[in-house]
Amino acid sequence: DEWGAYVKGYDGAGSLGAHNDNMARSNGKISGFTSKEKDLIEYFKKLMKARNSHKSMWAGDAETVSSTASSYVVKKTYSGETIYICFNNGTSATTFNASGKDLITGQTYSGTVTVPALSSVFVLAN
Repeated sequence: DEWGAYVKGYDGAGSLGAHNDNMARSNGKISGFTSKEKDLIEYFKKLMKARNSHKSMWAGDAETVSSTASSYVVKKTYSGETIYICFNNGTSATTFNASGKDLITGQTYSGTVTVPALSSVFVLAN
């Protein structure tokens, strides 16, 4: 919803030591995207399509599979469907065990899922 537009004058604190939160906001951007912005838009579209098609992503039971300082894996289940979600905010790859198909990339996994640094996967279990 906000692209983090830079507005001159935001680099200094106000009289009470806090930044004016509204200074970096714009009316939005609907054209002229960079390739990175286009990639983000396409990723978000795929994520919202997967969420819309798979209720287990937002409803049902959640079971933490693993949790570290740099990654989190959760098993989401609803009405016989299971999805493994891994967020890796670390600087190296992480792994967990699951078999299925990534709802965003379409990649299939059988046993071990490798999640690159600074990325996530949404694996619909077989």
